[in-house]
Amino acid sequence: MNIFFPRKFNDPSTSDFIVRCQDKQFHLHQITLQEKSEYFVAIFHNDCIEKRDKVLKINDFPPKVVESFLRYFYSGVLPTLGKFTELISLMKIADKYNANHLFDAIDSFGWYS
Repeated sequence: MNIFFPRKFNDPSTSDFIVRCQDKQFHLHQITLQEKSEYFVAIFHNDCIEKRDKVLKINDFPPKVVESFLRYFYSGVLPTLGKFTELISLMKIADKYNANHLFDAIDSFGWYS
């Protein structure tokens, strides 16, 4: 269970980690990221640059997709995306960052059928 409320998403006053995507910056909480993604578990438990700098740069997805991906970690609600390609991108980012619950939720929802 997520100990943070959706309103804590992108809250610079309580965050301890940043994800940057192009010109956007998202203020997040390591505990929430680890709770939702094996990728984040790995970076926070190993000595890597993201852990030391407390910043992850994601440049291979558009900011709208990155925001939907991260917002899901806080709300648990599947995002409403306007285009099929955005949904595919959301599945790709969930797969890349081992957010298996999100990937499975999208896959089981059957939006693509």
